Amino acid sequence: MGYGNGERGAIGLSVLAITSAIGANLFNAGARTVLYSGKGAFEIAKAAKGTGLIIQETIGGRILQLFGPKAPLFIWKIASAIFAANAKGVVQVFLTETSYSSIFARVEAPIIEFLKNAVMIFK
Repeated sequence: MGYGNGERGAIGLSVLAITSAIGANLFNAGARTVLYSGKGAFEIAKAAKGTGLIIQETIGGRILQLFGPKAPLFIWKIASAIFAANAKGVVQVFLTETSYSSIFARVEAPIIEFLKNAVMIFK
């Protein structure tokens, strides 16, 4: 049995409300921020990140993973925006392919470049 549109909307609004209220703390790796994008990049980042943190390892990321694939994409985009805004210092970025429609290209990289709060190092 799957979720209906109303239930998905309720989940999305609930997560959005929680994220807005305390998102800065839920999606924060600071100077340990690690970003990834592309096929297989998640696995590469997870293996090579050292002490860095990917978004799924933050408190908020763990909460979103409880929804599995039912968590709406726009919620992950909001979480990624907060995660990128909280980045400090050097951010490791693992890219396996370039896609201008990825969350990295459309959300995370522009925020880091705009805020100038971190420098991205591509691996």
